Amino acid sequence: ILSTPIVSRWCDKRSVMICAMAMMSLGHLCLAVLPQRLDLAFICIGFLPYFGMGLSGGVLWSMIADSVDYADLRIGCRAEGACYGAAIFSQKIAFAVGGALTGLMLAGVGYRPDTTQSAEALRGIYHLVGFVPGVLMLLAAGAAVAYPLSARTMLDIRLALESRRYLAGAVAEPRTTS
Repeated sequence: ILSTPIVSRWCDKRSVMICAMAMMSLGHLCLAVLPQRLDLAFICIGFLPYFGMGLSGGVLWSMIADSVDYADLRIGCRAEGACYGAAIFSQKIAFAVGGALTGLMLAGVGYRPDTTQSAEALRGIYHLVGFVPGVLMLLAAGAAVAYPLSARTMLDIRLALESRRYLAGAVAEPRTTS
C-alpha cells in the first residue's frame, strides 16, 4: 500500500489497477504450476500477488471517490455514504460467500482436517490457491479495462464541479486547465 502513491504518480488509477490485478494473477498462476518443492521460488513468486493486492487496495478507494465526483457532475447529487456503504457491504457479502465457497471447494478436492493430506487433496489445494484466484484476477483486470475515468477525465470533472460550486457561491474562483 505504501508504494501506491509513488506508482500512481507515473500511471493513472486504471493502469495501476490493471497492473495490480495482472501481478496478482501472474503470481497465483505461477504458484499453481511450480513444483511444490521449490520453496524459495514459491516464496518469491508469492510476493507478486501480495504486492499487487497492496496496490489495488490503495487505488480502489480513490476510484470510488472518482465515481462519486462523476455521479455528482452527472446527476447533481453527492452520494459518498451510499457509494462507500455499498462497497463495504459488497465486501462483507464477498467475504461470507468466499468463506463458504472455500470450505466447499476444500471438501470437493478431498481435504480432511487433522490428518495428512492425500496427493490428490494437495494437488487440489494447489489448484485452489493458484488457478482459481489467478483466473479471477484476470477477469478483474478485464473489468478494470472498462473503467472510463482517466486522469484527464477526472481533471475535467473536478474543474466542472469547482465551476458549478463557484457559480453557486460555495467556493472561491475555480482553477483553469493549462
